[in-house]
Amino acid sequence: MMMTGKEKKYTSFCYDLPLLITFLFQASRFDDDVDDHLADIETKYAVGTCEIHSDKECFHHCPTDNHFELTRARKIFWAAKIVSSFQFEEFQCIYNYLA
Repeated sequence: MMMTGKEKKYTSFCYDLPLLITFLFQASRFDDDVDDHLADIETKYAVGTCEIHSDKECFHHCPTDNHFELTRARKIFWAAKIVSSFQFEEFQCIYNYLA
């Protein structure tokens, strides 16, 4: 019996269960890494570290002299961006394989 491309894809996927487990482990590791970087950001830019905005968590970009209030969403996004810049190629390779 001749198999179509779609059937081949699903049958080959069954043999790659270790790869799927690796992908899921790496996804949980990504969350842990984001949490670690989030804690670092919260420690470094805590309330009171900015001389101008002593009542807020603030990031001061010195070259442009801009101040950015660090809300919870911004800190999570920033931490995820840091982690994803390190792990992008690794995730992209696995994602392309499973897609």
